[in-house]
Amino acid sequence: MSDIPLPLDRFSSDTYLTALEDLVNRYTQEEEPIHYKKAAINVSESTCSSCLKYFSDIGLIEAEKAGVYTPSKPVIGYFRKVGDSKDQAKAEIREILDEYELFSDVLFLIDSGEFGLEELSNKVSGQLGIDKENTSSVAKAIEIFAQFGFVEIEDSGDDPVVQSSIPSDSNSFDLQASTTSETGEIDPDDSQSARQSLDSTFDTDDIPDIDFPPTRGGPEGLLELVDVLSEGGTHSNDSLTESLDVSPRSLRGTTQYGRALGFVEEREDGYALTDEGFELSFASKESDQEELFRNSIRQYPTYRYILQSSLSELGDEADSIDSPTIRKELRTTFGFREKKDDTLRDGITTLLQTLDAAGFGEYIVGRRGAHTRVEGSPEELQLLKDLVTEVSVQHFEETPSDSDSSGSEDTEEQDTEDKATVADHREQSDSETVSIKDSGPTVRISKIRIQNFRNIRDTGFIELENVTTLIGKNESGKTSTLEAINSFSEDYEYTERDLSNSTGEVESDVRIPIITLQFELSKPMVDEFYPQISDDTAMPLTITRTKYFDNSYESNVHAPVDEDEVELPNPNLLYYDSYSLISDKATAEQLYNGECETFQNLLALGEISIDDFRGSSLSRYNTIEQAENRIEDKINGAWSQKSLNIDLRWVDSEETVQLLIQDQLNPDSAIDERPLTYPSQRSDGFQWFLSFYINLLAESSSSGLESKVLLLDDPAVYLHPEGKRDWLESVNEIGKTEQVVFSSHSPYLIDKRYPSRIRAVEDTPRGGTKIREDIFGSDSRTLEPLRNALGVDLGSSPFISRRQLLVEGPTEYYVIAAVANYFSQVLDRDLFGWQEVSVMPVRGASSVVGQASWLASEEIDYAIMLDSDEAGQDVYERIETHNPDIDPDRVVLLENISNSEGVVTEDLFAPSLYVSEFNAEYSEFTSELDEEFEPVSIEEKDGLRWDIGGIEYAGSRLDQVLIEYLEGTNLADELRNSRGKIELRKRQIAERIASRVNRGDVDEEQLETFNRLFARIDSAMEAN
Repeated sequence: MSDIPLPLDRFSSDTYLTALEDLVNRYTQEEEPIHYKKAAINVSESTCSSCLKYFSDIGLIEAEKAGVYTPSKPVIGYFRKVGDSKDQAKAEIREILDEYELFSDVLFLIDSGEFGLEELSNKVSGQLGIDKENTSSVAKAIEIFAQFGFVEIEDSGDDPVVQSSIPSDSNSFDLQASTTSETGEIDPDDSQSARQSLDSTFDTDDIPDIDFPPTRGGPEGLLELVDVLSEGGTHSNDSLTESLDVSPRSLRGTTQYGRALGFVEEREDGYALTDEGFELSFASKESDQEELFRNSIRQYPTYRYILQSSLSELGDEADSIDSPTIRKELRTTFGFREKKDDTLRDGITTLLQTLDAAGFGEYIVGRRGAHTRVEGSPEELQLLKDLVTEVSVQHFEETPSDSDSSGSEDTEEQDTEDKATVADHREQSDSETVSIKDSGPTVRISKIRIQNFRNIRDTGFIELENVTTLIGKNESGKTSTLEAINSFSEDYEYTERDLSNSTGEVESDVRIPIITLQFELSKPMVDEFYPQISDDTAMPLTITRTKYFDNSYESNVHAPVDEDEVELPNPNLLYYDSYSLISDKATAEQLYNGECETFQNLLALGEISIDDFRGSSLSRYNTIEQAENRIEDKINGAWSQKSLNIDLRWVDSEETVQLLIQDQLNPDSAIDERPLTYPSQRSDGFQWFLSFYINLLAESSSSGLESKVLLLDDPAVYLHPEGKRDWLESVNEIGKTEQVVFSSHSPYLIDKRYPSRIRAVEDTPRGGTKIREDIFGSDSRTLEPLRNALGVDLGSSPFISRRQLLVEGPTEYYVIAAVANYFSQVLDRDLFGWQEVSVMPVRGASSVVGQASWLASEEIDYAIMLDSDEAGQDVYERIETHNPDIDPDRVVLLENISNSEGVVTEDLFAPSLYVSEFNAEYSEFTSELDEEFEPVSIEEKDGLRWDIGGIEYAGSRLDQVLIEYLEGTNLADELRNSRGKIELRKRQIAERIASRVNRGDVDEEQLETFNRLFARIDSAMEAN
């Protein structure tokens, strides 16, 4: 059966349109997403639910959650507007429906000939693979199209004729023709909404059509651009990127911002300044610059209308204009519902920074629940209100006549007072607030080194991933490791208790290092944040920062630049060793006093404050419902086990907010629900999960440019296995934007798909706490949770997957896991059911046979991956001749495009990729030796042969080629082991490649060989 959405044929097409119009009418009254029960005005609730679900399925309305809908802007316009505006809305609906196969097929057919309704329905059903029993539903859909006016149905006997009502030459409607000028601005003479008063919100019929505001650029970058363009003439993109030392993407954002504000114009051969742009370049005083930015805000319709609507929403008592208010107006009033949150945030940030540049307050980055905002005095915000309203337009546009000289003097005097007020407020704010310039760029910590901290003497440099897991037995040093990282914070002051006993007596003038953080910045990031750094600098740029026992810091930027002139990465460390459970309620007094932190974070997620509960009953209802929707979206996005309904209740007599929760067992039903309960009435695991995510999401959703690192000590202990798996998936999602380091004993919190993320923490008898990246070299008790997670202890493990891939060792484990994740998540290509597979590393090819025999006896699907070198071939022959219980078809011997024998894991990658990580590993490994390591060169000969350091490589045994190269270096003697041999650091190189692949820092072509390998593994697992 086809999965194309179809209406129910038991309702008339008129009923469908009635239900849709009722939703629009209710939405325009309340300006919030509407539940179908509330939308059921002229039809029954069940009928309304069925009709609205169809419109949601075909994209005309948006399902905020089960049974709750928001009509699209075109649908609102269709029912609420007349004349050209309604035609425009109809054209936009047509664009949406063009994505609906049934609609486009109907129009195509009736354009090619004349059909009766029944005949057309049958033909469409046949072409789209719709069952004959649903033909009547297809006919109903055509009747609904007729209700919108896209087709005409003439009642001409038994089978009405269907014809197109859309002219063949009018497939689209010029959405801006009636409202915009050649410059892209809305003509105020043609738009009544250009003269809207701030005293009321936009009427639904008069909402102006605006472009989405700029999301990149900003005042600081614009001033630099203007300075270069002030030289005169036209400047090309290439010359500007060179002059400004910025990336093309950054330049594009700045020029778009400058064009929007009227300071820059684009010509055929590049960019030049407008008259206003030249004025800005000559403005030496801050007050003159502010005046020019004010004029640009007044003249830019998008900013003017957004600010007008947002200030109206805030009211006269507001002392700031914040990002949640602007976000709400962009989503609801102006209909930008399809924009992602990141896009909205960037556009709002640029707008707020523009207000700062115009002198309307101080731009402040929100932290710990506070909103990003522009905070100004009442006088400043009143000036802004005047600027974007009719009074302001008249004030700026009307030029006083010579006879009205007194009025002119009054105006100049008032302007002077206004500017003085702004300057006074700015001076006062500088000492009280944190501006955007106080933060560093968003970068991840690439490595840490802990020294002289409690039982940790020296860990050496340990690499951190976006998500890093610390495993180890009790008292091994996991907590100390997290606390040592957290101690880098300026708020942390060391005491004698923190100093390692092994340090001994230290002279007073000796600085004792405790924690060192290393950051690596890619070339695009350096271009973005450090334009003063020369292009000749080696990339990635390394920045090292160390904190000493005396609480002082030392930084080292590995580039020819004055370190005092660059802004250093500033990690925002958030350490959790306990998790405060959410309370059932909180009083206004408790919240004002900073108590009930988890409850406060809950309200922050909903973007609601205690004062919002004190408004009128209608205002409070809308505000609470909106907050509940925000909270539900974020919590339900983190927990897949069930869908939660959040209920916030205000008890006026007690000045108290109550929290109740409801499980929605069937997300598709608004009826199949459990009763509302308080959090304290739920299980410990549920309370922990809910509280943890409220706090974590509140922290991770704050904006700013600093690097955020979440340090979690033994989390999720109350959760059962399914809950732990949900928690792990959510942390992986958080790891895409924030950095997470957590400790655990549980095998369910060890992600076997990412072995390169695991670090083993051990307490050694003589060396104190050690952190191992080579997890397979740790002691048995440390590895117990890892073995359980991997299913290595086959006889007793309850965690073993039903599909197993046996590989020779840790190197293969790192490689297969990383590449399989890349194929699945980046390329959307899963060639062997990766999510259902456990990769089991054994110690060498010879150890495979025993493990495979056990899997075969348990009737578990498995495959064996072996190098096709001599050892691998021997094992394969042994299986064929001496182990009848193991199917030889389950053995996959490695091969690549040039060889079917003698291929090892190192030969699977593009040689350039492997050699680059070989060079990186040995450059670091030998950095403390007297001789400098000379990186190996690589030159491709014919696609199947390469010259690697003067040695020919033909696609097999790359490991031996690289060992031969090392034998010929000055460091050969230093690299020999106790047996006098040089062994390639295969595991360490594999870890580097895995980290790079996990970051997506590879091209698909570099992993081409794995396509066939994974397909062969899948076939081997299916072998009988």
